[in-house]
Amino acid sequence: MAGTGKTSVAVTVATALNTREPFAEGRQPPQSVFLGASFFFKQGDTTRNGTKTFFPTIARRLAQGFPDIGTQIAYAVEKNLEIGTKAPQQQLDGLVFKPLSAVDKHTLIPVRLVVVIDALDECIEQKEVDDLVGMLRVLEDRK
Repeated sequence: MAGTGKTSVAVTVATALNTREPFAEGRQPPQSVFLGASFFFKQGDTTRNGTKTFFPTIARRLAQGFPDIGTQIAYAVEKNLEIGTKAPQQQLDGLVFKPLSAVDKHTLIPVRLVVVIDALDECIEQKEVDDLVGMLRVLEDRK
C-alpha cells in the first residue's frame, strides 16, 4: 500500500549495509552481509519503470562495489557485447549469476550480497513484474 513506509525501510536497509552500520541502535552490523546493489523502480522515469535496465544496473553496481565481480562482469560483456540488449533472463545469467558464481568459487570467506529492490509495483508492465519475480525466485534454488 502506498504511504506505508516501504521505501523508507528499503533506503534504511541499503544505507546500513552500504555504510556497515547496524540496522537498529544497540545492535551490531552484519559481519558478512554487504549491499550488492539496489534498484528503486519509479513509474515516471523511463529508465526505472520497467525491467529493461534492471540487470545492467545491478551488474554495474556490483562491478563498482566489488572489483573481483567487476572483472568477471567485464569479461562477460567482452564475450557478448550485446548482452545489455538481450532478454532479461540472458542478462541475469550473463551479467549477474555467472560472474557471481565464478567469484564464489574462489572466495574462501562466505559473503552474502543483498540486492535491495523497491517499488516493483511502479513497473508499468505486470508481465515484466511477474517475470522478474520468477527469475529472482529461481535464484534461491541456484545458490
